[in-house]
Amino acid sequence: MDIHRNSFLLVFLFLLDSCVQTSSEFRFEKAADINIPLNVEVIRDEYQDMAQDYAIYYSIKLTQEQFQQIRQSIRDSKYFEDDLTKMIGMDSEEPVWTKTNIGYEFSSSTYSRTSFGSVLDASTLVMHFSEFSD
Repeated sequence: MDIHRNSFLLVFLFLLDSCVQTSSEFRFEKAADINIPLNVEVIRDEYQDMAQDYAIYYSIKLTQEQFQQIRQSIRDSKYFEDDLTKMIGMDSEEPVWTKTNIGYEFSSSTYSRTSFGSVLDASTLVMHFSEFSD
């Protein structure tokens, strides 16, 4: 009887853990050192599970005011680098925000083989985030 109760408890805890996932918004705010404005329109929030690997896609549509807020948050981020010449000697795994022709871009890899990426498109007012682990 004890074995059945322990088995049930293990299955229950596993299912509970798989249902409690950190929100995509929180994950990307933390990884990219930014603040996402309140009441953004979420146009994609997708988790793809591939055994021990996974991918998370999160996209938001911004108003002009929200775009200005997030742009300032990026520029205030500890990862923002506006002097591209400083990036020449940087470790490719270091998190970094850079200004691009279309807006801003973020990239980061960790030693645990997790990669983050983001693109803020100024012309469409859409921000895309991705997280991959392999």
